[in-house]
Amino acid sequence: MKKPTDDFLSGHKRLQKDMNDQFVIKKSQKTKDKEKEILKQYRELKAEREKTGPAPLTSMQEKFVSIYCSRYGEKSATQCAIDAGFGAAGAHTRASELLNPQKNPNVVLEIQNRLAMLREQWDIDRDKHLAMLTKIRDEARIKGQYGVVAKCEELRGKVGGLYIEKSMVLSKEIKDTNEDQQIKELYGSRADFEKAMYLMAEDMFPEEKSDLYEDAEIELSEKEKERIKGQEELDRYNAKRKAERERSYKKTR
Repeated sequence: MKKPTDDFLSGHKRLQKDMNDQFVIKKSQKTKDKEKEILKQYRELKAEREKTGPAPLTSMQEKFVSIYCSRYGEKSATQCAIDAGFGAAGAHTRASELLNPQKNPNVVLEIQNRLAMLREQWDIDRDKHLAMLTKIRDEARIKGQYGVVAKCEELRGKVGGLYIEKSMVLSKEIKDTNEDQQIKELYGSRADFEKAMYLMAEDMFPEEKSDLYEDAEIELSEKEKERIKGQEELDRYNAKRKAERERSYKKTR
C-alpha cells in the first residue's frame, strides 16, 4: 500500500527531473578548479574531525546540555539556552544551533548519550511498577492517607491481573527514515543534485550573486530547445488553421 509520503516524494522527483531536463549549467575552468579546491578542503577537515573526535563542550554548552536533559519535556530549548546564560534576544537561534548536528555535533552527541541513559531510568516494567506502588502505599499508610493506600492497592491488583478491563489501544507506527537516503533517491545522481541546488538558489535568491558560480551560465538544454521549437511550430499551425476557418466562415455568410 502506497503512503502519502511516497506520492509526495515521487511527485517531487518528477518535478525536479523536469527542471533539470530543461536547463544546463556551463561552468568555466575557474569554477571547476574552485569546486575541486573546496571539496579538497572539506575532505581534509572531515578526515581531521573524524580522527580527533568531537570537540569538548564549553562551559555554557555543558550547562545547556545539563539543563536540557534534566528538564527534558518541561522546558523549551530556548528557555534552556536562556537558563544556561545565553542572551534572551538570540536564545531561540542559539538553541537551534546547539541542537543542529551539522553545526554542533559534539553538543548533539552528548545530549543523545545522556538521554539514552535517562531512558533506561524512565523505562517501566512490571517489577518496577509494583515496587513503586508498594513504596507509595506504605508511605501513605504511615501518613494516614488511606485514600491513596486504597488506590495503590487497586493499581497493584490491576498489575497483578486481579481485574479484567476491556480497552482499545490505537497505535501508530513511526518508522525511522534516513533523510540523506530520501534526498539521494529524489535526485538520482550527484550531477542532478548539484544542478538542482544551483537552480533553486537562483530562484530563491535572484538578487544575490554566487561566489562559487560567478562564472557559470544557465542555458536551456537541447531537449528543452527542441520542445520550445516544436511548441512554436504547433502554435503557428493552429493560428494558420484558425485564420483559414475564419476566412471560410466569412465566405459562407
